[in-house]
Amino acid sequence: MIKEKLKKIAPEYSWGLLTAVVILNCITYFGTRLFTSGMKHHSIQLAVDRMIPFCPHWIVVYFLAFPFWVCGFILIARESREMCRIYLIGEMIAKTICLICFVVFPTTLVRPVIDADGSFWEQLVAMLYRIDSPDNLFPSIHCLESWICFRSARKMKKAPPRYRNVAAVATIMIFASTQLLKQHVLLDVAGAIAAGEMGLLLAHKLYVQREGATV
Repeated sequence: MIKEKLKKIAPEYSWGLLTAVVILNCITYFGTRLFTSGMKHHSIQLAVDRMIPFCPHWIVVYFLAFPFWVCGFILIARESREMCRIYLIGEMIAKTICLICFVVFPTTLVRPVIDADGSFWEQLVAMLYRIDSPDNLFPSIHCLESWICFRSARKMKKAPPRYRNVAAVATIMIFASTQLLKQHVLLDVAGAIAAGEMGLLLAHKLYVQREGATV
């Protein structure tokens, strides 16, 4: 029964890769802190970052990124076996790059002080700050996952016609939310895009050419 329900969500050939994506994400995000908690963390904030205003209501966009990723990765899995292999393996290569960066060059940033009697939106941001410590920032995983969804959307043929535009707008807004909530700096975004592109490039070289895929 459970197996049949899972098949309706994503093809059976994608289960292993989707599971691996989740496991690697947990290792990268949580596991690296076991090694870096006592290390010196560096700030890569630029002058332009300090000019970006703090806008707490963007917390809505920041949280909506999670269902966007779930939908995006399911659509990747449903598109074809080739796309599933290329983009999910590419994502894992990119995530491994993030893992290495987190351990070799830990980063941090100074966040705004939230007023205890602040607005509803400020209280939501304060909750985010409590559950998400200011480390493991470069490259931004939030931006990386969004970039992978955006890049795959450009190649999809089975997804709803408007999904490509929705993915592009959602990715831009998610990028903006990481800045306006002071969760990341601009170099974190650039690093995420670079890691994503490197991951996809290596996935194409390792699997597309060898298997003759066309995605």
